[in-house]
Amino acid sequence: MGDGGRVRAVLVDDHRAVREVVRACLELDGRTDVVGEAGDGGEAVVVIRETRPDVVVLDLEMPVANGLEVSAAVRRDLPGTRVVLFSSVPDVSGRVELKFADHQARCARSRRPMDAVEGVAGTVLAHA
Repeated sequence: MGDGGRVRAVLVDDHRAVREVVRACLELDGRTDVVGEAGDGGEAVVVIRETRPDVVVLDLEMPVANGLEVSAAVRRDLPGTRVVLFSSVPDVSGRVELKFADHQARCARSRRPMDAVEGVAGTVLAHA
C-alpha cells in the first residue's frame, strides 16, 4: 500500500480511452493512486517492474504480450502484486487457460461502461 493506506495501481490496456476512464473512476474514489499505465504487454512488464504496484488492472488481449503472459511475469517477479484481468472477451472466466492461471480476480467489460469500471474499481479495492 502507498501513502495513507492508498492502493497503488498500474493500468494496462491497449485502448487509451479505457485506461483514462478506469483511471478517472479509481482516482475519484479516493483510495487508489494510479502510478503507471501501459498500452501493450511489453511496456506493461517494464512499467510494473519500475513502479512495483499493489494491483495491476490488466487487459487480456493486447499486442506484444497478452494479459496471461504479463500476469505470469508479474506473479514470478512481484508475487505480492495482485492481478485483476479486465477484458471484453465474452465470459472471461470461462476461458480454459484462465481456469489454470493464478489470478485474484476477473472483470468483464459490460455493455454499460460504468458498470464495468465500477466492477474493476470494486475488485481492485477488495483485492489490494
